[in-house]
Amino acid sequence: MFTTYMDFNGNGKEALALYHKAFGGEIVRQLSYKDMPPNPDFPVLPHQENWLLNGELEINGARLLMSDSENYHLGNNMKINITENEQRLKEIWDVLKDGATNLFELTPTFFSPLHGGLTDKFGVRWLFTAPVEEDR
Repeated sequence: MFTTYMDFNGNGKEALALYHKAFGGEIVRQLSYKDMPPNPDFPVLPHQENWLLNGELEINGARLLMSDSENYHLGNNMKINITENEQRLKEIWDVLKDGATNLFELTPTFFSPLHGGLTDKFGVRWLFTAPVEEDR
């Protein structure tokens, strides 16, 4: 249900490779921004094309998730990712959104039937991701 999610400043692929070398395990996903379907609401700038959109390293059954972000801030570059079915995500969202900021509303994406994020009233950053059928 809970996974650590790390943001990087354009060097996410390098971080994924380093963590893989350090911890072993298996890189189960490595998508670049250029792999996204075109979206006018989320244009990919030339300097972002090879950035890490979604990296996933599985180590002894645990997963580290990571990506590059324009919103990267050193010291505040980690989030907790909640992976649950869509109904349960909505229930958790409805509780945590009270007093929250930086809401990225729950919406379907090309990589998840439901995805969103927020910073709760205590300053904790959360991501919400419903798994695609093949991930379940």
